Amino acid sequence: MIQTSFNRRQIISLLFLAVIGGAAANILPFIFASFSLVFDIESTATLTTAELFGICVSGLTFSYWRNRLSLKLSCLLGLLLFISGNGITMAADGDFNITLFARLLCGLGAGIVTSHAFSIIGNHKNPEPLFALVLVAQVIWSAGASFVMPALSESVPLLSFSFLLVCGLIAIIPMALWMPMPEKQNEDLEDYQQTPLLKRLKWIVIATTIIWYAALGLFWADSANRGMDMGLSATFISSIFAAGYLASLTGNGIAIYLANRFDRSYPMLISGGVHLMVYFMFYLSTSGDDKWIYAVAVLIYSVSWAIFTPFQLGLYSEFSVDGRFAAMFLPATVVGMTFGTQFNGLLGEDGKMILATFFMAICLGCYAYVFKRLPQFYGELEEQYGSDALNDENYSQV
Repeated sequence: MIQTSFNRRQIISLLFLAVIGGAAANILPFIFASFSLVFDIESTATLTTAELFGICVSGLTFSYWRNRLSLKLSCLLGLLLFISGNGITMAADGDFNITLFARLLCGLGAGIVTSHAFSIIGNHKNPEPLFALVLVAQVIWSAGASFVMPALSESVPLLSFSFLLVCGLIAIIPMALWMPMPEKQNEDLEDYQQTPLLKRLKWIVIATTIIWYAALGLFWADSANRGMDMGLSATFISSIFAAGYLASLTGNGIAIYLANRFDRSYPMLISGGVHLMVYFMFYLSTSGDDKWIYAVAVLIYSVSWAIFTPFQLGLYSEFSVDGRFAAMFLPATVVGMTFGTQFNGLLGEDGKMILATFFMAICLGCYAYVFKRLPQFYGELEEQYGSDALNDENYSQV
């Protein structure tokens, strides 16, 4: 049964878990920078990869262990893994093997709590506004981390991880007190998840997410370096990206507004199409004379990403009666970003632009196909279970 409402305290607890759980992905540049003060570049890359690997393992196995532990116990375990991993990282004193083990623990813990948070939000009747709030919280938290973690690293390189440790400790309180418990599902409808059409659409959505984030890892991840190659100052680039963070908050507000008035297909496809325009603007930015084209591209991207992502997450809620499929989003993004960043170092600027644009165009076509076929799925569902299967107490339609 679809969750119809959360109270304010339950929303706060979900925001804490979603933000803490997404730590490795959201503040990866600052984690990478902290490790680079102690380890060489290869070791630093291995440590961050281990953390991302842990997130993937937790997300991919979520459906298996989800019902084997109580919700609060599982989230507490995830937070304790996250806290322990950061504590061990600081105590390891630069020992690579111990630090590697610690970052794997952090990734596993982050994946557990994020999977639960995304699953519960995905089970809501109208998940997009809640996912938009998650992005708002993550942007604010990432902005704070961008100031706190480098400052802590100035005195002791790995002291920056105390910030993550403290945040994990704080998150235990709202989780323990206010964590919403999922409503009992309609077991008679569980087998609809096994229909051939729905299985095909699920795989398309997962594959499209991977390709989409491969495109982001391929081109957007290199956007700051592109500004430096253009001869722009570090101050100018930092200022533009800071403005982009603020602009993304506007995009989240727009997403909340649109989610309450339109189905997800139009905002998602239009904002996704804007990404293609942004890549073309980056392609036109080749020298310092084009710095304002570059700046506008960063701002437009920040807004379009903030609009697109809540609807992209919300689409996952269509494919299970209990929201568990939304837990697949994070591992799919991590896999995509990993592939994209690997291609990044192998291709020139023209090659990255062409491949990223090609990936994006494929993704938009796949999303359009999914939106076109979903009514057929709902028709099959109604034919098999009756019109009551499609009421607001069970499903939210595209």
